Amino acid sequence: SPSGTPGTYDGEDTATVTTGQPIVGLAKELVADPVTVDNGIYTFQYRFVVANLGELPLEGVTVTDDLSATFPAGRGVTVTAATVSSVTVDGTDVAGAVNPAFNTDPGTGIDTNLVMPDTLNLLVDEEAIILLDVTVQLDDADALGTYYNTAFANGSTPGNIPAEEDPSSNGDDPEG
Repeated sequence: SPSGTPGTYDGEDTATVTTGQPIVGLAKELVADPVTVDNGIYTFQYRFVVANLGELPLEGVTVTDDLSATFPAGRGVTVTAATVSSVTVDGTDVAGAVNPAFNTDPGTGIDTNLVMPDTLNLLVDEEAIILLDVTVQLDDADALGTYYNTAFANGSTPGNIPAEEDPSSNGDDPEG
């Protein structure tokens, strides 16, 4: 009240607070059928689409892929090379994001991270494309066949609230 005496308020005062949820999505697809380079040597490329499907920005987005789980030693197919060739957001290379140490060879130390730590950040509804070039050696004709492989994506908000880890869906739709 204007005179400084207490007054009464008979109306309603409502405030709605909505908290955002961090959500990361991942899709993985074989870009084209494997190409025979030499007798028993095949090359192919995986394309990963990692997306921020939540309501908050994501920082430190990671994508991991353990090819040694798909092509384990002694099973007739050996990964002889696996190189992350690019990490892009909206068609622009993400500086320093390609992990040159990506390696799934237990003999030389496994690093399954496709992306360098703390280099990939995604705004809401933003997507990154990661390309992985793979070469395998067929050691046994009985090893011909279909191999299934899953990658995983993680990330967290600027306030360090983690998104739930997302396994890759087959194809190009990270909402899979």
